[in-house]
Amino acid sequence: METTEQARGLGGAACKVPIPLAGLMLGLASAGNMISEYHEGLKALFGLLSLFALSLLATRLLYDAAKFKEELKDPAVAGIACTIPMGVSILSTYMEPSLPGIAYAIWVSMIALHFALMAYFTWAFMPKLEVRKLLPAYFVTYVGIAVGAVTAPTFGAHTIGQLLFWFGFASYLVLLPLIAYRAVVVRGVPEPIMPSMAIFAAPASLCLAGYLRSFETRELWLVGIMFALSLSSYFVIIAYLPRLLRLRFYPSISAFTFPLVISAIATNATFEYLLTEGIDQPIFQWLAWLEVVFALAIILYVIVRYIHFFWVKDLLARS
Repeated sequence: METTEQARGLGGAACKVPIPLAGLMLGLASAGNMISEYHEGLKALFGLLSLFALSLLATRLLYDAAKFKEELKDPAVAGIACTIPMGVSILSTYMEPSLPGIAYAIWVSMIALHFALMAYFTWAFMPKLEVRKLLPAYFVTYVGIAVGAVTAPTFGAHTIGQLLFWFGFASYLVLLPLIAYRAVVVRGVPEPIMPSMAIFAAPASLCLAGYLRSFETRELWLVGIMFALSLSSYFVIIAYLPRLLRLRFYPSISAFTFPLVISAIATNATFEYLLTEGIDQPIFQWLAWLEVVFALAIILYVIVRYIHFFWVKDLLARS
């Protein structure tokens, strides 16, 4: 009897886990890689936090699969769901040094899962596409696959990484004017998904980081274009962020994390690449450090808001 009640309690708690938590899981896993060159212990901490978030999501899917399937009928949720394979593929790189075979199998399966979600998204939403209803989550679905270009070198899969980069970059170039038009001209983004506007800072930086990681020979002009897009989209979101931070809590707040982390990673990678080309621009190194600090601060902010959402609010309701 007690076991049954505990299962019901666990199931009830699991149903409260929002799918957008996957964005925080992805941000934490990426932050571990971002901070690894400064402190290996912090990388392990971020990895464990990401794994904990993943376990919450897995429990939710186990106990509430039917509702999850219903939520996938919403393009905002279906797009954000792609952050699950993105995050797990990054977590697989943590395993590679000790369990290379298992890590590689997980990485390949997550790339396949992302393509499966992409195929569903394309079938379910693209035939009735309306520009005035486009969401930043579309970037996650199609450009997010470029996370494979960032992680591929860990497994020596440079060719796969290069293919994933080109797919992601082409998707970005197609979607950018459409989603920018929807956000700037049409506007009217519903408040619960307004935090997802921060996703704008991610695609160019993700493509740039993937390009610098998966290609041994890089074109300076292409790096320059992507870096310009990365910085411009980053500063647009930074300017917009104070407005987003004033909103009440929504699970979509997870969207603050990965875009800022991947921007810092891309800026630092660009600085290091330019050094190999004989171009020393210390300002980019300083900018990367500032981006790292700011990304960590925002991650802490999002974690605190989620803790309040999961536990503090519940405790206050019971008292």
